Amino acid sequence: MEDFQDLLPSMPDASRVWMFGAQRFLTPDEANHLQAEMSHFVSGWQAHGKDLLAGFWLLLNNVLVVAVDESKEPPSGCSIDKVFKLLKSQQEKIIIKERHEAWENLARKLAHEIKNPLTPIQLTIDKLKNKYFLI
Repeated sequence: MEDFQDLLPSMPDASRVWMFGAQRFLTPDEANHLQAEMSHFVSGWQAHGKDLLAGFWLLLNNVLVVAVDESKEPPSGCSIDKVFKLLKSQQEKIIIKERHEAWENLARKLAHEIKNPLTPIQLTIDKLKNKYFLI
């Protein structure tokens, strides 16, 4: 990338840009969800009741770039806080999803480990029943 325009072709040089890096690459589902949330957010993003001309780009499912054209309307502190709150909310949703997946995985492994020794025990019981009760 040579300059700003290569990265954000629809935003002028007078734009304020924020870059947010994820701790890991987002899954395709997570990336799609984030893009949908950001599309909705930037389309209605305002500062003191005035629409902001903004855009976003998700690079390599790992870096979110958000830009606002300050020549049209500068973002206020409150409007900038809304971006951070949205991203914090998305982060919390991902953490909860990861925890649920971890518990599901643990439960699946535990069920497998419990079932594993029970199968030979059940077969032995069936053999004993057949041997001693069906004579």
